[in-house]
Amino acid sequence: MQRFRADGFIGKEQRMEAELGIRPSFVEVFIWGHQGLDPENPEVLCNEQVTERLAKYKEQVI
Repeated sequence: MQRFRADGFIGKEQRMEAELGIRPSFVEVFIWGHQGLDPENPEVLCNEQVTERLAKYKEQVI
């Protein structure tokens, strides 16, 4: 379950920028859009596949 609207990733990035006053990173937008259902644990993503995808991205960046 992802939390992007019909305008997708770019739209979410623009909404976050308007709300926060700064442009969020790719990872920040990705994490926000794929958070799990528990608001107390925002680092837990919606499913294992998404968690693995984020881990692979982080490995490539490092």
